[in-house]
Amino acid sequence: MMNRKIQGLTLIELLLGMVFGLIVLSGVIFIYISVVSSSSQTLKESKLSSQLMTIMSVMTNDIRRAGYWSTFTETPSSNPFNQLNISALTVINSMSSNSAIDENTDQDGTCVVFAYDREQDGNLDTTTEYFGFRLNQQRIQMRTAGSTAN
Repeated sequence: MMNRKIQGLTLIELLLGMVFGLIVLSGVIFIYISVVSSSSQTLKESKLSSQLMTIMSVMTNDIRRAGYWSTFTETPSSNPFNQLNISALTVINSMSSNSAIDENTDQDGTCVVFAYDREQDGNLDTTTEYFGFRLNQQRIQMRTAGSTAN
């Protein structure tokens, strides 16, 4: 009969192999979680950037209409959509004070109000042709109708 020596792993070798395996596995899991978190953050930033570009486009196009008068036949000073303190493009410091910002000061405004001839009838309709945008509690709000007083 042949005397064979049975070879295998000792308990210490097995435990050390498991520890090293767990270290490698935890490193892989950490990298995976970092990549998923980074991708999620990048996706959120991309979505925010897209939304900001959209709102800026809407605001730009709307503000460019400020003072538009479809039946321009007289002097610019007779334009009902561009009357100072009534319908002209104005930057306001806040809706609560409703006071326009002087262009010679360094105040920041949170509201932009303006009017344009939406109905293209040449008349300033105080219920449907006043528009604006404001920053309220970190949100941009759009005024779609109303007068300069509200």
